[in-house]
Amino acid sequence: TEGSWWQFRNGQLIQSQEIIPDWEAFTEKLRSLQEDLPLLEFLDQYFSDPQYTSLREAAIRFATGYDTADPADASTFALREEWLAEEDSPQYRINKGYRSLMEFLRDDYLKNGGQLLLSTPVRELHWEMQLARIITTGKDQFLAQKVIITIPLNVLKAKPTEEGSIQFFPAISDYMEALQKIGMGAIIKILLQFDHPFWIKQEEKFHNLQFILSEEPVPTWWTQFPQQSAVLTGWLGGPPAKEWTNAGKDRLLNLAINSIANIFHMDVTVLHAMLR
Repeated sequence: TEGSWWQFRNGQLIQSQEIIPDWEAFTEKLRSLQEDLPLLEFLDQYFSDPQYTSLREAAIRFATGYDTADPADASTFALREEWLAEEDSPQYRINKGYRSLMEFLRDDYLKNGGQLLLSTPVRELHWEMQLARIITTGKDQFLAQKVIITIPLNVLKAKPTEEGSIQFFPAISDYMEALQKIGMGAIIKILLQFDHPFWIKQEEKFHNLQFILSEEPVPTWWTQFPQQSAVLTGWLGGPPAKEWTNAGKDRLLNLAINSIANIFHMDVTVLHAMLR
């Protein structure tokens, strides 16, 4: 991926790739940190001075919006490892989308004799050495010598009464206890396709627009540049995303369109008319 980064602050779009102000001072403290602590505590300890207000707000916004993390819980060590590694690392996008990756894996698996059963939720897993018995919600049973479990964290953490939960017999208590200490953030991803890339028509300087960071309700947006596309992708993550978890599509669409309208100083009705 390539293109220009912009930030929407105080009603203005400014070309800037600086995500966190005073980045050098921030990374210096990050690198010298000896013991891990939540990001919020780290900021309180080292950047409580009023001169660092913008730094604090940006770091919290980035951890929340980009990493979908709660700053009160998120490990500063983990964020340090990621943020510092990304300073100069190139970013890539699969031209045909993630679906092409899934299809490649599926086809390769089937070609080599694998069987794929969709819409077959597992309810129970009974195991002993060299033997596992899987029981599905439809009461089907499967036997195997070994089982690889690659289901999402939140499904593994589901209570026995919740839909999708899996029960293990005998229980794997150590693993389940460890699971409770791992966090997973909420994310709402919104893809909007317009009849043309209006941002290019609006301003010549946006011809290579890639990324926009803002303080809008849907704060982060990106294009498909260098591909010429009329798709804008919105990213709403972290604790704010949880507040919108049960919102309907219409409310989310209005939230997204209003955010874009503010960023580009456009009329909401004009954007709705261009939306495909």
